Amino acid sequence: MRKFIHWQKAVPFGKRLFTRTVMAKRKRMRYRTWIIVFGILDILTLEKLVKQIVVLSHDDTRIQFIQFLFVAFLLAIIGTGILLIKNKSLGYYLSFAIFPIRLIWTVLSFSFLFYLNRLFETNIIMHLTIFCVIMEIGRLVITILAFRSMKKLPGHNIK
Repeated sequence: MRKFIHWQKAVPFGKRLFTRTVMAKRKRMRYRTWIIVFGILDILTLEKLVKQIVVLSHDDTRIQFIQFLFVAFLLAIIGTGILLIKNKSLGYYLSFAIFPIRLIWTVLSFSFLFYLNRLFETNIIMHLTIFCVIMEIGRLVITILAFRSMKKLPGHNIK
């Protein structure tokens, strides 16, 4: 008698495709959860970006172009957050497009970790910045994996 893996016990030999589909749906749901968390983090990132816009608004008029870029970036982050929560493909593409800008302007999804600096007597901002950049790169990898898995599977719900 043939031994089955724990998730194959109730499935006959001819219905393995059904089992693979169930496992693929579970994998998609795992990625979907991460994407929702990333969308929520994008919306929470607005606080830091709005603070930067307010600081720039007190400067002279030579910086108006940078203010315009910040406002456009603010709208892109809002759009990315909402579209990722709704699982739209435009949210993925927008997330990929604004990734370099996030790193250049250090508007990171995990910027709430900078509040940990207040807990320590020594200044750990540099360590937190490096950690947040690594987390942002990890976020990009998970977003790419989620996007590729949703596009490859039959019956995907990404539009």
